[in-house]
Amino acid sequence: MPETAERQRGGLRIRRPRVPAEIRGAFARISLTAAAVWAVVAGLFLAVMPSYAGQFVLQSRNLALLALMAALVLVSSCAAQLAVRRGAPPAQAQAAGLVLLAAGLLALVLAAPAHSAALLITGAILAGVGHGVGFLAAQDELTRIAPDRQRAEVSAAFYVCIYLGVSVPVIGIGLVAVATTLFTAVTTFAAVTGAGALILAVWHLRNRGGTPRPVSRPAASSGTSRPAAMRP
Repeated sequence: MPETAERQRGGLRIRRPRVPAEIRGAFARISLTAAAVWAVVAGLFLAVMPSYAGQFVLQSRNLALLALMAALVLVSSCAAQLAVRRGAPPAQAQAAGLVLLAAGLLALVLAAPAHSAALLITGAILAGVGHGVGFLAAQDELTRIAPDRQRAEVSAAFYVCIYLGVSVPVIGIGLVAVATTLFTAVTTFAAVTGAGALILAVWHLRNRGGTPRPVSRPAASSGTSRPAAMRP
């Protein structure tokens, strides 16, 4: 892809993640969506799901079977991204992904008392599809609103939010599971995250008109500059 920023003289320096003030509202909406979908997929399904499924649903210690339950989420996410690509409006797509995510969490919680493998599989597929659609649309909208000259800083802040969304739930579920039971921990996580996902979905639908892209400020002139077509 062509470079969007002017070359700067001087040595390399570390630039901290930063979000311009004019897009912070939209950034919060987008990054919370990405954090929520990754919290479910990586923080719940990849980290906790094998133990949860083996203990409460499948009553099995077959590692291949338990790994298949976790892998089903990623396969569903990949299939959803290939099917949707970038054609859907970002706000509506993120809202749809979050609703599917909440539905998947509900099916996951109901699978334990019912000892239903069908509900477990359904929950994994719904959560995976919700992750794929929601995360792809979040990245799409982030690319649209990030100023060209600050895209790296904004993207770094976006991924900081995602990693917090992955790490905090794993630690939280572990602490609650030690104090109570794994089922209580997963149910609590599902209730909090599912409710948050639905609130975020409403927020997206109320902002489905999109956030105007900020205009990048021109770089200070150094006296001589080459035309854009001649830049390497």
